[in-house]
Amino acid sequence: MSWERGANAVRGKVWFSGGLGTLLLMLLLPLAASAESNLIDPVVVRGDELRSMMGRAPDSIQVFAWAGSWRPVTMQIDERFETQVYRREIIRRETILTFVFDEVQGKKPPARDPDPKFDHNDELVFMARSAGGKAPEGMGPAGSETCQEVELSPRGSAAPSYVYVCAMKSPVPASAASYMNVESADRIEGQTYVMGFPAGNPMNFSSLQFKGPNGLSENVVDRFKVSFDVRVLFNLANYSLNGKDYQHYLRGVRRGPVRVVKEFESVLETWANLQVRTYNWVYFYPYHVEFSVKQAAPLNWHVLNKSDMIMAVDLNHEARGFRFYSEKNLRGEVVDGYMSPSEINMNYGPTTWAGVSGKPGTIIVHLGLDPLTKLNRDLFYTDHDDRADPVESETGMTGKFGFILRDVQSAGFQQWPVRFAVLATPEAFKPGLEESLLSMYRDPVKLRINRHQVLATAPVAPPITDTREKPPESTFAEPKLSILQTKYVSPNIMLDYYLLGIGGGLSYTDRDFLGTGTYFGAGFTFTDRGYQNFSISMSELRWIKGVDAFALNASYSSFPVYPFYGVGNDNELDHVANYWWKSTDVSVNFTKYFGGIYGANVTIGYRDVGIDDPLQPSSGDTLPILKEHYGFPKELLTDGDSTWGPPVYGRDGGNLSGITISLFRDMRENPSFPRYGDYESVTVQTVNGLWGADYDYTRVSADLRLYLHPDIINPITSLDQKVNPRRTLLTKFFGPEKNRSLAFRVQASHLIAEEMDWYPNYRDSDGDEFPFHEGKVLKVPFFELATIGSSSTIRAYTSNRYRNNDMFVASAEYRWQWWNFQYVSLFFDYGQVMYDITDADTWDDQWHPSYGIDWRIYVPPNLSIGVELAFSEERTFYITTLGSAF
Repeated sequence: MSWERGANAVRGKVWFSGGLGTLLLMLLLPLAASAESNLIDPVVVRGDELRSMMGRAPDSIQVFAWAGSWRPVTMQIDERFETQVYRREIIRRETILTFVFDEVQGKKPPARDPDPKFDHNDELVFMARSAGGKAPEGMGPAGSETCQEVELSPRGSAAPSYVYVCAMKSPVPASAASYMNVESADRIEGQTYVMGFPAGNPMNFSSLQFKGPNGLSENVVDRFKVSFDVRVLFNLANYSLNGKDYQHYLRGVRRGPVRVVKEFESVLETWANLQVRTYNWVYFYPYHVEFSVKQAAPLNWHVLNKSDMIMAVDLNHEARGFRFYSEKNLRGEVVDGYMSPSEINMNYGPTTWAGVSGKPGTIIVHLGLDPLTKLNRDLFYTDHDDRADPVESETGMTGKFGFILRDVQSAGFQQWPVRFAVLATPEAFKPGLEESLLSMYRDPVKLRINRHQVLATAPVAPPITDTREKPPESTFAEPKLSILQTKYVSPNIMLDYYLLGIGGGLSYTDRDFLGTGTYFGAGFTFTDRGYQNFSISMSELRWIKGVDAFALNASYSSFPVYPFYGVGNDNELDHVANYWWKSTDVSVNFTKYFGGIYGANVTIGYRDVGIDDPLQPSSGDTLPILKEHYGFPKELLTDGDSTWGPPVYGRDGGNLSGITISLFRDMRENPSFPRYGDYESVTVQTVNGLWGADYDYTRVSADLRLYLHPDIINPITSLDQKVNPRRTLLTKFFGPEKNRSLAFRVQASHLIAEEMDWYPNYRDSDGDEFPFHEGKVLKVPFFELATIGSSSTIRAYTSNRYRNNDMFVASAEYRWQWWNFQYVSLFFDYGQVMYDITDADTWDDQWHPSYGIDWRIYVPPNLSIGVELAFSEERTFYITTLGSAF
């Protein structure tokens, strides 16, 4: 046989390979190092570092240690090979090194290594503590053909230890010892722990038990959690991604006596159908577990978004009474479900480790990062029983501890490796215990071949100087007294070259006006073509006791071009005339709540409206004018198609001051975007001479809403359970937690005013009589009539498309959660305007249906932005809205 020492050993002859000579030499030589040491480090050697073994059958390779005699070492060879995987759902573009598995997901058998011999990317694994002494020169195990000596230099030890990797002429019995036990893919047992996982989830372990002198302890873990807190558009929208959005799918399991390997695919859905896919591994060793994952920021829009990543172990009720420790918090804080002042005031800066310890044992975690990321590994810790933290088996965050990586988008667009290591031991914590885990990466066992695979995939980050001016605080720390930004100035911009013109202005907001807590806002905008808007408002006023909300508002608006389509349900879309609308408004508003769900709102307002001819475009065709198509006979154009309707009432504008009183009942679970509950309101608006008005009328309106979250469709068992759990387009329609709901709304209004004759028997240009209610009209100006058309009534019609004295609209929606905070709804609207809603004959008039689909982003508490695609017999209409229709 041949003999090699280390990677560059000199070949020589074998003097003895067994028999009497071997026995005599063993008796003459002193015994070498202990058979087992206290090291818990695994040693992983790649095939190309054992060149004399390459090309041999894996079952012919054995590892031995010398302790006065040869003894086989517990070892395993993990065959690996390159394979192509999907980086995106339909693009096969990434090559990874995968394992020859003993168990795979699905019905296909495990793939085999194209090269069944021990090749350059296969791995030999054994425990450093199994090494022995230095064998005599030329001495080899019986039956060996060639051996390679591997010298190990453990930390803190002057004397190296050795193992000998030998190619045997024929397979020999392996070591009977095994460090690992695999009950199933979801339950792995090492020497000091048993770790369990949710069915099919290879990442987020949900149980951890200690193997101590008294047997197996109770489970002390709720779940290992990885989550992201995302802040978009300078905190305009904040949301979290948790285990529902970060899914993991097992690809296969490699079993062995030294380690167990799970390979899995991770899918982080950072936006609906926008996925970050990575391929990751978890290595189970006898005394610790390593999660080796690739990571990237959920979104990376430079300064427009920021993301924090949290990797932490959430404990359960069995861990009450444990004490929490970290690198800079060695005193120990009691885990009891309550965040005490001393816990809040801990050092939450960068840390290399964190842990908890109790009667059954100790858990210590360590986070390794690629040094190029330059991220701070800050401490994360919270102890709150009453704070929900999905996904979870027990509600709350009981002693949840780990790490938070802040502003991970600063690490760039590329994926970077992360190693999360967990040490579980039945020993009680004492300073220095953490070194058994940390030194494994910080000062690993040195080999002559100088190779350690784990560090190659997740380098240990060198210490980073924390240059932040303000040290990190607990997420749940009480806010300190500071000067908050309460005053804002922002620009207003108007760019409409064709009609409204080019211009701008400013808006000013003060959320603490004169230090009184009053909200104050003011702004102005004007253009070179007559558009003007000036406003001022004050709310949160506390001058009147017994009122929950009190506000003052004043504004002036001038729209040079405002459309009018006529009165009734049968107006043609191209019969639109225009006018110049000006309005001065001043109002005082009071709101009072009763019993939490009832309320009253009172608005007293002054309003003066002026009507004039519209401003014509700066170029192109002229716009139709109101009086030339809906005016008096002498004002109409002389061509045959000029008369589109009878003359409108109230074309001179006037004063519309009055009072509006609303009574409401609100039982919605969320007023901004409810899933269940109901809302009812009745409003009475009165305009009359007592308030200085030029008109005298009363409008009564009702708004009824109902929201249902039926159990029969939450879930739809026959469909939701059959959908492939991977995040695909189909899972946007079916799957768990779709939050399907039905929403209904009915709106109606009725005008009460004096009726008068108004050009009876009026005829159009063709001599046909207008069906204009026998030439009668209510004494209400045309611009105050009820209207339908817009995102809040009938969505496939342009704003104010139809108008008359009264209106009735019914709407229905089927809503479901598309992804996280994105919702989709199918809607149907049906309504009409009426001369008199109390007259049964008017219900026979033309109805206007509308249907479509709505896609909406809803970020609590009240940010809602949507895009609607609506259809009707008249047009297809796209609408972008702030807030939902109802």
